[in-house]
Amino acid sequence: MKNFIEIDQLKKDSNCILIDVTLGKGNSSGYERYLKGHLPGAFYMDMEKDLSGAVTDQSGNHPLPDCQIFQAKLQAMGAKQDDCFIIYDGGEGQASARLWFLLKYFGIDQVKIIQAGRLAIEAAGVAYTQDLPAEVEAGTIQLKPNEDLLVDFQRVKAYSEEPGAHQVLMDSRSYERYLGLEEPLYDRAGHIPHAQSYYYGLVYDEKGKLKSQAELEAHFKALKDKEVMVSCGSGVTACSNLLALDEIGISGKLYPGSYSQWLKKKQKIVKGNDQ
Repeated sequence: MKNFIEIDQLKKDSNCILIDVTLGKGNSSGYERYLKGHLPGAFYMDMEKDLSGAVTDQSGNHPLPDCQIFQAKLQAMGAKQDDCFIIYDGGEGQASARLWFLLKYFGIDQVKIIQAGRLAIEAAGVAYTQDLPAEVEAGTIQLKPNEDLLVDFQRVKAYSEEPGAHQVLMDSRSYERYLGLEEPLYDRAGHIPHAQSYYYGLVYDEKGKLKSQAELEAHFKALKDKEVMVSCGSGVTACSNLLALDEIGISGKLYPGSYSQWLKKKQKIVKGNDQ
């Protein structure tokens, strides 16, 4: 798989910048887990503080981070223009996928994820450390956002009113949330009109690994040759679907605001199966 490495390959890529994005209980900060033990040399990036920007009354709940702020954080890790990055999380998948997408969005090509994250690391018996990374000389990496990897609210609104035959808006939330049977995070249950349900968890197997290419191709067969836009609740779990699509050669674009922004803008939602 082009975006992944197995834990036994880690030593071969020892010159890469290693980043831990483990989540905590209930998708809270995983920094305490990081402090209790992490791979030697790994830096930590927090979903709310590092992988997201400031929430506004017009944004979704996890806006993309500001380019200059994100760049400064990578420079503090010593990152240079041609450096490679290796990411791992707690095995939940979406945190690694979010950082993978952000690095790609900001123009970094050499990015790998440790398959199944901490689940695989611990199963392999790899030792953690509580030592924080040594201070390094500030890096010189310069980032440039690629807006072609995104779709904005207006684009999605146009789709919701008149979906094109070759367009698809994916909803990465659970099927129950898509149907409007439950909504644990927001005040209205349902989905964006004409969105199609593709729960992000279905791209992973029971061990937390991304499924095989054949399984992913079967799962996404209806999306071949389509213009694919990907949403979720707030732009995080959608990245797991984008990652899986990339593995099988299908290009997708993130709707960063996703359902949370859609609700803030008081747009129409529908319930039931809309596909």
